[in-house]
Amino acid sequence: MNELYFDSEKIIEEIAKNSNERAFRKFFDLYYPKLLHLSFSILKNDEVAQDVVLEVFEKVWEKRVGLLQIESIPRYLFVLVKNKSIDELRKRKELIVHESEGSKVVEKVLLLHPEKILLNKELSEKISEAVLGLPEKCRLVYRLIKEDGLKYKEVSELLNLSPKTIDNHLSNAMYRIRNEVASYLNDSKNYSWKVIRSVLSILSI
Repeated sequence: MNELYFDSEKIIEEIAKNSNERAFRKFFDLYYPKLLHLSFSILKNDEVAQDVVLEVFEKVWEKRVGLLQIESIPRYLFVLVKNKSIDELRKRKELIVHESEGSKVVEKVLLLHPEKILLNKELSEKISEAVLGLPEKCRLVYRLIKEDGLKYKEVSELLNLSPKTIDNHLSNAMYRIRNEVASYLNDSKNYSWKVIRSVLSILSI
């Protein structure tokens, strides 16, 4: 059997550097049962727990290049699954509480989760371009906090960086993204100032 399957560091390197799908499958098989158990312990729903864990693995694959900078891969995975499971549980409870209120549900969701407002496809692509243009470490911190929902302390421990350094990276990321998006919005005739302010507020720290 290939030596790759006996060396966890080699597995991560193969995934991050070579996009090795066989390595990722081994990685998946190793962590999936434990992560599913964690998610189920929170959600008490096997089907939803499976969806949560699979979505986490999809994100990990999409952002595989950043794996080499994570100090503890097991902790990283457990934090992602824990946070996403809690978020999913909260959303499901909110839906149950507000589902009889008709259109008020939409208002409630937008108030609680302004970052989930659907943006114009072109604008979304502009934000993605701005993120891709960030320095590597800066981009990783931004994605862990803003896209994966990790807390400063969790990111600090995962990357073995001080909370102050994490804050500096995130501030730098948000500054660069806001500037690029603001420039795009100001040049576009498709957005009112009200929309521009709303988008920039979503991009605030």
